[in-house]
Amino acid sequence: MNTLTDHDEYLHLGYPRQTESKWKENYYFNFIDREADAVGIIHFSIRRDTGRAIFNLQGRVGGERLRYTNNIAWPATDRSAFKEGVVLTDGCLTLEIIEPHKKHRITFEKDTTKLDLNYTRRFDVYQYTPHTAPDAETDVNMSIEHYEQGLHLNGKVKFAGKNIEINCLAHRDHSWGYRDESGIVGWNWIAIQFESATLNFTRTVSHKLGVMENGFISTVNGNKTIVTVEVNEVINDDKGEPEIAKYTITDEDGAKTDFTARRFTSVVIPMNKARTTMCYENFSEFTNESTGETGLGIDEHMLNI
Repeated sequence: MNTLTDHDEYLHLGYPRQTESKWKENYYFNFIDREADAVGIIHFSIRRDTGRAIFNLQGRVGGERLRYTNNIAWPATDRSAFKEGVVLTDGCLTLEIIEPHKKHRITFEKDTTKLDLNYTRRFDVYQYTPHTAPDAETDVNMSIEHYEQGLHLNGKVKFAGKNIEINCLAHRDHSWGYRDESGIVGWNWIAIQFESATLNFTRTVSHKLGVMENGFISTVNGNKTIVTVEVNEVINDDKGEPEIAKYTITDEDGAKTDFTARRFTSVVIPMNKARTTMCYENFSEFTNESTGETGLGIDEHMLNI
């Protein structure tokens, strides 16, 4: 694990080419403003090994489905994509680093839809420890650098004839390295924004690495590592899609906390053409069962079905 620098906020232009494994660099941001009836996820993925970049915006605004996907050659022929401060753009969806680890801006404009989202630091970033294979050799299929951060968000959305202002808490992550999900059985990825804290925790089942559980808690006092994640129960709706989920986490001090996620809206994203791998992006209300505190966040279920 390398020490993070301001440079790590930007694209990592070089990468090892000694294998044919998939090498990706991903940026992710979300927004969940229940009062404004606006939720969404924004994802940028650069595939260095294939020379492609995927731009993805998925969500719901005012009950209407918001979606945009673009798959382009990368490096882009438009060299303005590399100007200072701009990390990624396809001409419609753009990510800008205003101040590393502190300020980011995402804009989108296509037809009559516009977004202008300004993210600012809420807590310090948390850097994950890279996964290694059981024999202590790096698994090149899931060897990544990865950090995440809780944010404040304010912005404007123009969509379906509505002009909406967004003010809420949010979340982002950034990862780069070898990342091949074909060997993964499934995962639960949870990102919660409470007034008192940001929590992120994951439980992934891999054919090679087995079960991986980790995460973190961010507060004004700093970051604390989550060492185990238990998925106690998942209750599906009549379509067979996850609606309620119950989790228990254990932090580095041995303290256990129970959380319940209750979906209030969602988007479902097929991850392959055969629709045998599905990602259920649940926008959920979370309850800390120990304190009664409630918050909003993402309860993501990836399943090979």
